[in-house]
Amino acid sequence: IERAREAVEFLLETQRDETGRLSHVYHESTGSRITGMLDDYGSTITACLDVYQATFDERYAEAARELCEVAIADFYDPAQGTFWFQSTQGETLFAQKQENDDSVMPSANAQMARNLFLLSQLFKRQDWRILADRMLAGALDRASYWPSATHWAGMLLWRTKLFQELVITGPNAEAVHNAQRKLQEQYQPQLIYAGSASENIPLLRERQLGILSIFVCEDGSCQLPVNSTEKATELLTKTRN
Repeated sequence: IERAREAVEFLLETQRDETGRLSHVYHESTGSRITGMLDDYGSTITACLDVYQATFDERYAEAARELCEVAIADFYDPAQGTFWFQSTQGETLFAQKQENDDSVMPSANAQMARNLFLLSQLFKRQDWRILADRMLAGALDRASYWPSATHWAGMLLWRTKLFQELVITGPNAEAVHNAQRKLQEQYQPQLIYAGSASENIPLLRERQLGILSIFVCEDGSCQLPVNSTEKATELLTKTRN
């Protein structure tokens, strides 16, 4: 986790300029250069969300949100409901393209759709949920060969099967992190984690009860909180059967 945190810190500190925009290339002799492309944003946002869920350090969730806002401003095509691969804010190109087909690497648009969906959960952004769903619907219309749409297929599972939020709050960071480590010992699909002793992330608001509290939620609607990881695991199992 520490190595992942260091990698993300490098991207945010070195590859992001004063306007919040990413660069595509870095070399120690020349520094950062070349305007960032959509896959730079998609991959960096994904990394920020992964590190946030592993550490509950809110800086990474906020960085993901900020980069998503830049990506929408600079790359989004409202006519198509998807993102251009190159920024529309820079030099006008002879031909613009959109990257929608997954291959060995996920397509930039599939990454952005998944990021929008996860961020819509954390920050209660219904408008971003709508953007993600519109992108998924367009991908389903285009997909005639599912091996070229594996990342889209994963998101289709998120949107057609039960997807939950697991929210951990408590009186201090130590209590929250102890519960987090215990609950994350076993992989749980179709789930996003959020937690803190504060309420800075919208998904956590009005869920601080002064004691360790674990909420199992679906679309922001939560079961009654439980106060142990064992009970939380039981509740997850019950809601998924």
